[in-house]
Amino acid sequence: RGRDVTGVQTCALPISIMLGADSLTAAAALVERVPDLVEITTLQRLAWARWLYGLYPDEPEDRLGSLQPDLLAELFVVGQLAGNSNLAEACFRDLSETQAERAITLLARAWKHQDEAEAILSNALHANLAKLAIPAARVAVQTQSSLGNLLATAIRDAPIQMHELIEITKKFPARSVVLTQAHLNATLRIRDSLGPDAGSAMAAEWNDRAGQLLSKQNRTTEAIHALEKAISIRRK
Repeated sequence: RGRDVTGVQTCALPISIMLGADSLTAAAALVERVPDLVEITTLQRLAWARWLYGLYPDEPEDRLGSLQPDLLAELFVVGQLAGNSNLAEACFRDLSETQAERAITLLARAWKHQDEAEAILSNALHANLAKLAIPAARVAVQTQSSLGNLLATAIRDAPIQMHELIEITKKFPARSVVLTQAHLNATLRIRDSLGPDAGSAMAAEWNDRAGQLLSKQNRTTEAIHALEKAISIRRK
């Protein structure tokens, strides 16, 4: 049915633009993300992948081409994702760090001229914080955008396992101004989550980290309190 095929094609395009592919097999895996194509066969996915390769001339090294110019690609992707929450969710599910960084970069650029990109990024970070935090941090540093603030809010509020948040926090660049609030929110959330059974060394470490970050934000009273607590734990 022509109308159904057109709708599916419209869903396949933003996924291919956002995530890209370096082979026909990788492009077929992208097709599987389209909600209406989840249950199709491997051969059918390959057929859709060939359609994508035929639509846009392939780049060097067999990479899948994309819609040009970039501004038009950004406009199209945001327009499709803003009106289809299932498609937006599928775009950000189980991404590699490379795919996540590519997708976030596109939306961060689009945010400069399309307000809807902010909500798409926010929803993605809240739903997939463990997978997207580090790629989002890298993009925030590169673009110097408001993405750092969006990440800070997600780190404060989004569901995540504490061991995942600890791993993320230890990977943050220590001197990045754009990530200062995100780094602090993560550190405070970890520190405040420590129960009475947490080891003294761990409690001292995260109070010490919190004190240093609070000091950088000129929150002197809170910083002194955290550092004094770290010192007290170590003395004991």
